Amino acid sequence: MTEIVMETFKRWRLPLVCFAWMFSLFGLLLRNSYESFLTTNFLPIIILAAVVLAPMAFFSLLRRDFPRFGMREALGTAMLILPLVYIHHAKGTTLGAGAFASRYVGAGIGGGSASYNGATSGGEFDLLTLFMNPEKYDDQEVTVVGMLMRDNPQVEEILGVKRPLLFRFAINCCAADAVPLALILE
Repeated sequence: MTEIVMETFKRWRLPLVCFAWMFSLFGLLLRNSYESFLTTNFLPIIILAAVVLAPMAFFSLLRRDFPRFGMREALGTAMLILPLVYIHHAKGTTLGAGAFASRYVGAGIGGGSASYNGATSGGEFDLLTLFMNPEKYDDQEVTVVGMLMRDNPQVEEILGVKRPLLFRFAINCCAADAVPLALILE
């Protein structure tokens, strides 16, 4: 009986892993939820990976000889499947107040007033542009879009008063390198 299971697993291991990744990537694309993990610059790579996985799975089914299967191959398969478990478990997870609290160190808190809007008379810009050049937007009325944090002990400790924060994350590559950017609201 175990021989039949092992032979079946040898034959179907690679195609199933390829199909699982392909459907997961297409699911992330269709729901636009890949943005929870990666910057939008990775969209072409995700599409290419999902498209390449289909022929890989198909041609692996046509093989007549199958690689041996042992502990090394079982661990390799588990390592390929483990990220899929995380991706499907983390549906709807975003970088929110919990991530902000654990990553924000209070750097850059100072005086000055500036505000943010996705579109101004000067054209569109993002929160990072505002964060890097706040004086450029002094005395301009703009709309701010982000997540609200009402109580932040670091702000209260530095300023001596409670002020809400509006924050977003600057993501260079993926969620692992996300850096919080915040505006103190009055």
